Amino acid sequence: LRPYVSNLVVDTSLRRCGVGRRLMDACEEEAANLTDACRNIWLEVTTTNTAALTFYGALDYETVGRTAGNEVTRDANGGGFQMAPVQRCMMRKALKKS
Repeated sequence: LRPYVSNLVVDTSLRRCGVGRRLMDACEEEAANLTDACRNIWLEVTTTNTAALTFYGALDYETVGRTAGNEVTRDANGGGFQMAPVQRCMMRKALKKS
């Protein structure tokens, strides 16, 4: 079992109010209580998402590798979406058992 956080999004009007931190605290607590075999929680962040990289770094996540893949992104004129190749940082954090 490998706990993995995917697509954490906080409404722009609620950012920098502690919502993201509380959501991650809840994810980490749930993962820590799944089984004794879970030692880490994992996530991936697009390398260009500096705000998310800073946020997860402040929560003690460490970058342990890189992956590549495709993501849905806004197209250049902002009117639609497209699949685009991206690079991601793979991050992990040691879980604390409660």
